[in-house]
Amino acid sequence: MNDVLRDLLNVCVIVYLDDILIYSRDLPTHRQHVRQVLQILREHSLYTKLEKFSFEKTSLLFLGYIVSADGFQMDPEKVAAIRNWPQPRGLKALQRFLGFANFYRHFIPGYSRIVAPLTALTQKGANVVDWPAQACQAFEDLKRAFLQDTCLHHPDPSRPFVVEVDASNVAVGAVLSQHSDTGQLLPCSFYSRRFSPAESNYGVGDKELLAAPASTCSESCGPGFRKAILEGQPACCFDCIPCSKEEFSNQTDAKECMKCPKDQWPTKRQDGCQKKTIEFLSYLEPLGMVLAVISVLGALMSAAILVIFIQNRNTPVVKANNRELSYLLLLALILSFGCSLIFIGHPTTLTCMVQQMTFGIVFAICISCLLAKTIMVVIAFKATKPTSNLKLLVGPRVSNALVLACSLIQVIICVSWLIKAPPFYQMNMKSQMGKIILECNEGSLFAFYYMLGYMGFLATISFIVAFLARRLPDSFNEAKFITFSMITFIAVWLSFIPAYLSTTGKYTVAVEIFAILTSSVGLLGCIFFPKCYIILFRPDMNTKEFLMGKATGSLTKTN
Repeated sequence: MNDVLRDLLNVCVIVYLDDILIYSRDLPTHRQHVRQVLQILREHSLYTKLEKFSFEKTSLLFLGYIVSADGFQMDPEKVAAIRNWPQPRGLKALQRFLGFANFYRHFIPGYSRIVAPLTALTQKGANVVDWPAQACQAFEDLKRAFLQDTCLHHPDPSRPFVVEVDASNVAVGAVLSQHSDTGQLLPCSFYSRRFSPAESNYGVGDKELLAAPASTCSESCGPGFRKAILEGQPACCFDCIPCSKEEFSNQTDAKECMKCPKDQWPTKRQDGCQKKTIEFLSYLEPLGMVLAVISVLGALMSAAILVIFIQNRNTPVVKANNRELSYLLLLALILSFGCSLIFIGHPTTLTCMVQQMTFGIVFAICISCLLAKTIMVVIAFKATKPTSNLKLLVGPRVSNALVLACSLIQVIICVSWLIKAPPFYQMNMKSQMGKIILECNEGSLFAFYYMLGYMGFLATISFIVAFLARRLPDSFNEAKFITFSMITFIAVWLSFIPAYLSTTGKYTVAVEIFAILTSSVGLLGCIFFPKCYIILFRPDMNTKEFLMGKATGSLTKTN
């Protein structure tokens, strides 16, 4: 919120986390300031609940203070809590009381002197159960000081200030005041602090002078903050504004925060810079290992099925519906599982170009094979009619030409992509704070989605043809399994697009690998698992009679 409203900070706005206080000298100006703040919030798509707003108040509670035109006062509820606070028993209870009281120390004259006997009890070895009389008296004096209901008035830079200082043996105190129109001396702030061991040896005059610089100026802004001069106030009166998330300051009272080099980002305290961590999907991390293992297992499984098909190449199940297409499809699936390994590891310009091209072309071959298989099912059925001219199309030439033509179009798309705007390796330093993401830039998002769109087009055509051919009278109609595989494929890649756009860093790569593996498993399972089941476990079904519907398992039909 500080970054959003930084131009209005200490001009008419005070911000703490998501609490916003707008202040002005008069009502017309105040309404103008409110409009400015609301407009800035709207421009940054920030919204508020109306019931949490208070408009045009002359007095309100803000961060534990009652803020009004007269000045600042303590919250009456908190004052009542201190009034009824029992004497603490134990170190933790005492520390809670002192922390609570310390919040309002600027309202208490001589706060450090009053509280000194109590802070002494927090030191190691002190008896915090049986208090000495001096500590009991300090506890009661502090409670009475809170009951004075002191109002700290707003300083007027056009009037002279009055600084009153006093010192004791343990602490120094000061009051910053101004005279009102009636001549009354009004306090603007109280200041006090304990002496260091060296300062306690000073003379009385030197001790009192220690309070003068601190009481007339704002406290210094430490590292991680910048000075913001208060409008209409002396130069020594300023506010300390935290540096934005991407900036730091490493010196006291810095006027401006600085930006870190591109390969660094601010520390947690924003007082320096540290190296950004480098992120990419590595083989050494669990996510990369799991995806790599699944890829290897998928490729080995596809290779094993290919071996089974070659060994049983003369059986009816393998010969049915063009075994050469089955071999080509299994080889393409081996490559599809293997190409996901290119996405894992430290990216380079070469791997960035190869991974997307390989993925696009291999999957185009897979879907082209399925499309050819589906069309051949339809042609084979239609060709059985005596008057059909489709008998000339039955054979491997048509299917091979179809696969070649469909795959060649994807190759042309990918080659055009490589020529005009090839993918390249880049170091992304902006998407995530504190990280340098090593990733591949697609070069042309249009070409990337055009490649995916062509795959989707082939998958849709294959699904439609397979769906229409699913009821053809065949005991082993492969169109049914192709329909299921295309449903899986289309569902995976439709869900991939929003997931791909909503993730960053290595998880973007993981999403694409997951889509590749899931769709590959879907194709392998739907097309080849039923056939492997028949080959390995039901050889009685791997007969020409069964495929032609003349037998069911090992049972032969009889008239």
